[in-house]
Amino acid sequence: GYGNAIKEGTSVLGVDVEVTGPRPLLALINITDASNDTGIQARPKVNDNKSIIVNLLVNSSLGIGNVSRVTGELNGNLVEFTKAYDIDSFSGVFNGVLRIEYFNLPGNYKINLSALDKLNESNNFLVEFQYLSLLAVTIDKNSINFGKLEPGKVSGTQNIKVLNQGNVNVDLEIYGSDLENGANKINASNLEYGNVLWKKLDYRPRLFEFNLSSGVNSNKDLGFKLNIPVSTKPNVYAGSVNIVGVQR
Repeated sequence: GYGNAIKEGTSVLGVDVEVTGPRPLLALINITDASNDTGIQARPKVNDNKSIIVNLLVNSSLGIGNVSRVTGELNGNLVEFTKAYDIDSFSGVFNGVLRIEYFNLPGNYKINLSALDKLNESNNFLVEFQYLSLLAVTIDKNSINFGKLEPGKVSGTQNIKVLNQGNVNVDLEIYGSDLENGANKINASNLEYGNVLWKKLDYRPRLFEFNLSSGVNSNKDLGFKLNIPVSTKPNVYAGSVNIVGVQR
């Protein structure tokens, strides 16, 4: 008869498949742009974080109500977007505001935009922008007063703080005027400035390698001292000093 055939060496191959739903689609409508140049540019604000407003179109073939979360991420900071309005039953506009700190170095940055639906399907894309440079220097005093000094004497040091409120490292250009009272004067070169190394004040701008780096609350002391020539007539003298930041 026909007996039962025994087959050896048979292998069993498992078959699996995960059927996914359609992913949400994203398209950029608008983003804060500080320039008409090609690409996207963001201009820093003096001593204040820059807000970047993003308007995003999100579409889901399962209905806009199926979209559960829209986010934007910049420099590790995640922001939840809010739905502004529906365009139709499948599409809606979402808005978000991302922020970049004023002292972040100039260069190219990326925003990661993402949409997630109720089936845990997600989609994302990157928007790149250029963060422009900002040179912004200020000082913490409007004037310095050396008090009363006798001819032939040198004052103590009067310090001011120079604050870097931009995102580039800075040196200084410093120049100024004589100290005067009517026809009497103390020549500008008798006023010196510095911190470790000292320079004499000049009428013309002179570069001073101050090396003030960018960063949160970045500041450094700048000192002044005044020599009163022995021939100086007693009186009250006044002048001015100009301090200009230059990119290092």
